[in-house]
Amino acid sequence: MTTKNYEMTPADNVLYFPNNIDVRMCPKNGMSTLKELHRLQRGVGEYIGRVDRLNKVRKEGDQFDIPFRKGSYRIAVRRDPVDRFKSACEYIVANHARYIKEGRVDELPSLDAELNVVLDKIEDGTIKNNHFYTQSWYLGKPSDYDMVVHIDELTQLMVFLDEAAELNLSPDQLNIWDNKTTLKMYGDSVTVMQRRRIKKLYRRDYENGWCKLEDRI
Repeated sequence: MTTKNYEMTPADNVLYFPNNIDVRMCPKNGMSTLKELHRLQRGVGEYIGRVDRLNKVRKEGDQFDIPFRKGSYRIAVRRDPVDRFKSACEYIVANHARYIKEGRVDELPSLDAELNVVLDKIEDGTIKNNHFYTQSWYLGKPSDYDMVVHIDELTQLMVFLDEAAELNLSPDQLNIWDNKTTLKMYGDSVTVMQRRRIKKLYRRDYENGWCKLEDRI
């Protein structure tokens, strides 16, 4: 897949935590929360950007298993693809104006008012955006990891990382996860047919197991 310079790729979508714990990131899978936790444990004011992550991978990553470090304990967060798609739409709608204001026009598409039109354009390739890429592309398969948690368990993951990586964060610092996903632009519901279309787009994720067992197709 061809990506733009600003887009995170499977070569740099990792956060290195102490005690050789590697957390792999995927857009709309709690990524902002994980980045914030990583920032807090480093005690700095900014996130590690893509260039800095790439440099860390080049320096510390296992050349035969990029982007992981050798012998690391590997963690990923999974999410039902339909919920993730809804969250991606919500993010794009909520942030489109800000991206235009900042001169980043090509980073987020403008979504139509009709969800069926959005799906049409994703299906025919008119709309392409990294928030819609599959979990399988970003993360591989669940079997690549020592721990895979559902996004609903993100708070528990924060607590685990605090203990396992010896982050020594305060309770307030760990209480940073808030799932605000809605589909405000299109109402609160997705029709049965729209759900089928979304599941077809993300069939690979369902087949690979990036969802709860009961949600698989």
